[in-house]
Amino acid sequence: ADTLKSFAAMSFWEPDSADSYFPLSVGEKRMGIALNPASDRLQKIAARKFVQSIMLGLDDTQQSLYPDVPDLIGLSAWNQLTLPSILPQELTKADSRLLPGTSSQVINSYLDELGWTRDPRSALIVDENGKLVELDFYYPAISDELSAVCRQMADFAKDYGLAVTAVELSVEDWQARLQNHNYDLIYMESQADESIPQLLTRIQLWSGLEAGSKLGDSRDFAAESGRKLIQLCKTEALAFNSITAHLQSLNTFLIENSLFIPLGIALKSGGVASDLYFSAVLNEQLQSH
Repeated sequence: ADTLKSFAAMSFWEPDSADSYFPLSVGEKRMGIALNPASDRLQKIAARKFVQSIMLGLDDTQQSLYPDVPDLIGLSAWNQLTLPSILPQELTKADSRLLPGTSSQVINSYLDELGWTRDPRSALIVDENGKLVELDFYYPAISDELSAVCRQMADFAKDYGLAVTAVELSVEDWQARLQNHNYDLIYMESQADESIPQLLTRIQLWSGLEAGSKLGDSRDFAAESGRKLIQLCKTEALAFNSITAHLQSLNTFLIENSLFIPLGIALKSGGVASDLYFSAVLNEQLQSH
């Protein structure tokens, strides 16, 4: 309680104050998969929920996926934002019932809504025209561990009938695809010990959430509402007691729009170093937003 009272009087937009309150840098990074709402295959919310339903099965197998990543911390999938060194988990908690279910009945309901079916010969998912539903999953060539995890995730999806191809890219090409929204699925991670302003900047990497976008709300993607939430966090929530509600809403927004599949948190050994993830050029362009 005393900690929360201290937070309530502290502005997170004063770096000196934040640094003095968090003197220990532990190098945490939030790892996950971003789903592109502008992708032809994933424009419909039911398609993203279908993919998310399958991938949520990974949440219980993080340790086996990351055998060579020390100090891996698993966070519940309803928590899309938190780095424990920055914010207590409960402060961005959302109702877990907002997440898509993982039962075969739920997965089949998304297929029915999309008009997709399983090909009886290959057991792979095909669309309403009988064409194979294929998704490309891009990740950067940084470490053998990260490459192995991403390939395993693609294999995991194929076991459920979803044809996901893991594509390894140079860091530069991966950054370009992330920035230009040229992907179906892509590996995404936070900066080390990501602050709230840095978090908001990263969220703007999604198509439709960048400043200046004119994309409105639709049944499949509430882009305008997302931009308004980001702006609220930037301009109105200057103290911790007021920003909490907006962060909770932002967390719920990511879940309801099926934009991110959290995989875990690594200490000091995420897949990509923070100086590579936000190169000088990319960081300058993001800040210009």
